[in-house]
Amino acid sequence: MTPLSRTERRLLVMWLVVAFIVWNGVWDIIFDVGVRGYLLETALAYAKMGQGVDVHVAMRRTLFDALWKSTAWALFVLVVGLWTVEALRRNSANGANGAGGAKGAGAKDAGGANGAVQRFEHS
Repeated sequence: MTPLSRTERRLLVMWLVVAFIVWNGVWDIIFDVGVRGYLLETALAYAKMGQGVDVHVAMRRTLFDALWKSTAWALFVLVVGLWTVEALRRNSANGANGAGGAKGAGAKDAGGANGAVQRFEHS
């Protein structure tokens, strides 16, 4: 396996950060919904409109749901990110002008407006 280029390392770090942010966001949303549900059940119990629920039971269920759902979403994002890094590596290895081999807009034979004008003038 060849070492990662600088761009590939940066993309990998970016995808790790994005996966962590997704994990944290999903965790926060699911945990917040669980806490609100517990508070609603407790308020209904105090108003004699419900049975109530034990805090340990409610939070254990909420913790379990938040843990597996946030981990699943973060893994999905990380797998997609790793797939994009691998696609970049394959395109770079095949000689495509990917992250490592991109030419500037004004470079010789770069395509673009300057390259088209130069080829047209020499024809």
